Amino acid sequence: ANTIILYYCPNYLFNNRKKIINQIKEISNFAKKYFIEIIPGLRAKLDPKIFKNIVENKNGVRSFYCPSLEESYKVMFGFYQDLIDATKPKYFLIGHDEIKNLAKCPRCKDKKPYELLLMDIKKIHNWLAKRGIITLIWGDMFLNRKDWQSDITAHSNVGAYPSNTHKVLPFLPKDIIILDWQYNPREDYPTLKYFKDNGFKVIGISWYDEKNNYYLAQSAYKYGALGILGSDWGFLRTLSFGANSILCLEYGWSINKPELGELLYDPIKVFAKEIKPLFLIPNKESIFNIDLSPYANESTIDEKFGDSIGWFDLGPLFDLKNLPIGEQKFAGINFYIASPKNGQKNCIIVGKNTYQPLSEEIKGIKVNKKVKALFFLHTMMSPLASVWHKTIGVYKINYADGTFVDVKLIENFNITDFRSSGIFRQNPWSFNKGFEILYGSECGWEGISLSGAKINLQVYKWENPFPEKIVKSIDIKAVGEKPVKIALLGISGIDYTSSI
Repeated sequence: ANTIILYYCPNYLFNNRKKIINQIKEISNFAKKYFIEIIPGLRAKLDPKIFKNIVENKNGVRSFYCPSLEESYKVMFGFYQDLIDATKPKYFLIGHDEIKNLAKCPRCKDKKPYELLLMDIKKIHNWLAKRGIITLIWGDMFLNRKDWQSDITAHSNVGAYPSNTHKVLPFLPKDIIILDWQYNPREDYPTLKYFKDNGFKVIGISWYDEKNNYYLAQSAYKYGALGILGSDWGFLRTLSFGANSILCLEYGWSINKPELGELLYDPIKVFAKEIKPLFLIPNKESIFNIDLSPYANESTIDEKFGDSIGWFDLGPLFDLKNLPIGEQKFAGINFYIASPKNGQKNCIIVGKNTYQPLSEEIKGIKVNKKVKALFFLHTMMSPLASVWHKTIGVYKINYADGTFVDVKLIENFNITDFRSSGIFRQNPWSFNKGFEILYGSECGWEGISLSGAKINLQVYKWENPFPEKIVKSIDIKAVGEKPVKIALLGISGIDYTSSI
């Protein structure tokens, strides 16, 4: 990439101002060494609890600031100046997308929303222009919903959005650059041409869908846009690699090749490999296995759906018949999987708020060793898994001296649903793959169930903060409000005496 926008929320800056500004400065200086243009930006949506004196709607979740109040600009320009000082930019993104609270306060309620918006944008533009900085702004509020097809994002005259904000466009200074975000997959994006025909420079903004990235790049080239930028609104909140926009870079730099669907690599796996923490594999000689057989309460085989027996009680179409047994390597780590034949129970399953009668907690899995690290081969099942981070369980590491450490099992971070398909996931953006690739653990095993669905197990590495202490035992417990089942299939460790 040759350009990166660091786009911030006023609420976040308010609470961590000095620390964040120092971080932005460090990131900016680093990027510039590699000839990457850094553009700072600030959202125009404020938390009324923090900015109660300047917001339009004190009861709104994310409210626009009051354009009729000079104090609003003292606050916002103060943030602008901090970001400008940290990055010394040529451009600044002022946000102004999805405006829902405008002309709501007593000072503004008798004014037309689009007149307020025009006054506000001009004021900001002039402030930035005096400092030699070009204004960037989102384009959705300048598109009249009535003029475009339903899969085009246009927010003038839509429901809770203010009316007629598209009327502002002809009166805006023509040196403003419009960021036209269009995330729906389609083969042409005529809004780029619309903004260009109205005298503005325009940049296309894509997201995670491959077709969206491919055709937006084609349209940007065809209509003479400045270029494209890939946005990513999900990764930092979900850590789901399905949210990445590496496709924007691929199709933006290569307009004609590769063709759609002809990539020679999996962009999700490439992205994950670049930014995941390194997972170092120890020598086999330093690994020991912990015997789970005395604590096993379920089988990886499930002969009948709904009989409260077997692997997550989903029946034979979704069990682990294809899982290899005995001494096996998962994510490079040696584990031992007992055979489930003849009804033998070979895994631990705990549950919370489930119909299947399961214990919420299994205690006292014996270790009695000093360990540098432990590896857990595990997975989970929820009726509808989430991409959001929620603590669904805990490994309690009990030391011989009576102390303990709680290791949180966080959905979609170090543990995830064993079903890899997006049809089993609840998310607001329709990511449909990459769920088995987690930031905080490795995909240990991938297989196909009898239903034909991809399934997986995860390997989570826990570094012992007190390796000089004897780990006496481990407890596993399901927690939280949502229905969840956690399966533990193996534990291996690195001996404290090992040189690895």
